[in-house]
Amino acid sequence: MFDLRTSPTDERKQSTLQTLNSLGFAAYALDFRGFGETARDETGYTTPQRCVDDVKVAIDWINARHG
Repeated sequence: MFDLRTSPTDERKQSTLQTLNSLGFAAYALDFRGFGETARDETGYTTPQRCVDDVKVAIDWINARHG
């Protein structure tokens, strides 16, 4: 989440990823294929299973990077 607000009157825009990073966490935001700026694959469809597959690849990459 971006623009995390702690109360209805909180006008600060707090980045969750930046806050977690400042606390020492390795924080990532996934851009699934077909969403955001990531192109769809050759099928033109995004399915729940493809999203699961993408998460598995991301977890493997993060684990290889951070152990």
